[in-house]
Amino acid sequence: LNDPQKYSYMMSKKILELNPLHPIVRELNALVKADKANPLATELALSLYDSAMLSSGFSLEDPSAFSDRIHRLLKRTLKVDPDAAVSEEDLTELEKSEPVEDDKKDDDVETISADEDLPEKDEL
Repeated sequence: LNDPQKYSYMMSKKILELNPLHPIVRELNALVKADKANPLATELALSLYDSAMLSSGFSLEDPSAFSDRIHRLLKRTLKVDPDAAVSEEDLTELEKSEPVEDDKKDDDVETISADEDLPEKDEL
């Protein structure tokens, strides 16, 4: 470790370890085995990789691609048309509505469990 060049190499090396028994990895593997060109499997695999990068403290090479991918997955999960946009009618209605008073303090923020109301895998 006396050689700074070797130390630099070790610091930047990224290793992704997957637990093949984890339910997410198993389901992802099943999607790929069923159809190697499945776009959902690709989106999920890339999201898994990017989230592992973030949770390990690394920066993403393309944060906007990650954000776009998450939005597509959210739309798919929530059954929102991928091409849906805010209409002029919705904007006009929003502008006419009165502002809502926020009675909650920061301490009163509700925490939602990740396990609440998740769709079944066949609904994705």
